[in-house]
Parts: sequence; C-alpha cells; structure tokens
Amino acid sequence: ASLSWAEERLLERHFARKIVEVYSQCAEQDPTIYTATAQATAIALFRRFFLSNTVVDFSPSLMLLAAILLAGKVEERRKEPARLLKLFGEELTVPQLVLYEAFLMEGCNFQFRVFHPYRPAMAFLGDFVIFLRRKH
Repeated sequence: ASLSWAEERLLERHFARKIVEVYSQCAEQDPTIYTATAQATAIALFRRFFLSNTVVDFSPSLMLLAAILLAGKVEERRKEPARLLKLFGEELTVPQLVLYEAFLMEGCNFQFRVFHPYRPAMAFLGDFVIFLRRKH
C-alpha cells in the first residue's frame, strides 16, 4: 500500500502544522524553551528530512518529536527528552527518541544550519519600532 507523492506531501504538511500546535501548547508552560525560532527550525528540519525520506519508511509523528528535540539543541533551547515524551509520546522510550533523532540528523545530512525568515523579520520589526519611536 504505497502512497502517491501528493499524499505524502499532504501528510508532511499535516505533521508540520502539528509542530506548531505542539509549540503553542508547550510555550504556555515554558516560553523561554519553546520559542518561535526553535519552532521554525523544527519545521525546517522536519521538512528537510522528508525531502530524502518517505512517510512510509519513517513515522511522521515520531520524526516530529525528533525534530522538536533536535531543533531545541540547534537553537540552544534544549528540551528534556523525558519531558517531551511525557507530554506527547507515551509509547516511546528516551533511547528510541534519541535513535529517531539520529535518523533525523542523518536524513538532514548532518546539516543543521537552518535559514528561515523569522530572524530577519523580527530584526526588521525591531528596527521599524525604533524608527517609529524616534520619528515621534
């Protein structure tokens, strides 16, 4: 039972949106760890992984947790795997999550630098606010 390319992309988009939901839910508890930049990085890593892998071979829900864990490390907003599993992955153990994180790293060719428009947009917004304050 193979999926078509369009069906795989649909699943990928669905789980990328789930990352947003997870971050929204977790940011209420700890906004210093679950930041918008880490969220954008998790989505980018998740999508990068599925450019060279299929949802048939790797469960998107498990790779979603691995992307959140790895994004925290990349953005220096480290998350505790046990806490993440307690919230979202009851059937998974910490060693299994770390294994999926290794799959994610390999699927991203160990290239963790992520370029997304969030940082430049926030910098521009900050500069614009300063400009408006000076103007008035």
